[in-house]
Amino acid sequence: MATSISRMSYAKLMAQKKAIDDALYAKRGEAVQALADDFAKKLKADGFTVAEGIAALRSASTPSKPAKKIRAKRGTGPKRTAPVSIDTEGNKPGIGVTYKHPTTGALWTKQEKGAPKKDFLTLIQAGKTWNELRAV
Repeated sequence: MATSISRMSYAKLMAQKKAIDDALYAKRGEAVQALADDFAKKLKADGFTVAEGIAALRSASTPSKPAKKIRAKRGTGPKRTAPVSIDTEGNKPGIGVTYKHPTTGALWTKQEKGAPKKDFLTLIQAGKTWNELRAV
């Protein structure tokens, strides 16, 4: 009659585990030997040697490493430049001065930091001066 595992002592459980591990190891060896024999028969039937088959298995079992991502060193990338807000007379917009767009009427006041709005910047790059855009 089979004994319940939950009622077995620790020593008996360990002995049974060792017996199971030994049986598994033996069965594993038998299974691997059967696979190797089948593989050798297939190789021979197709005109290959066992050494060629082993070489093919070794190259297939070695995973290829993914390409390592190469990162650029800091500061080597393209330089980012701030939009040029200097007009044809060499002036920059004055801090606290309000400027008015001649066609849209939009107002912009220069703060301590920050670039001019794009529409004002396009006017400056087109040849207007900051004095011409100054709101009165």
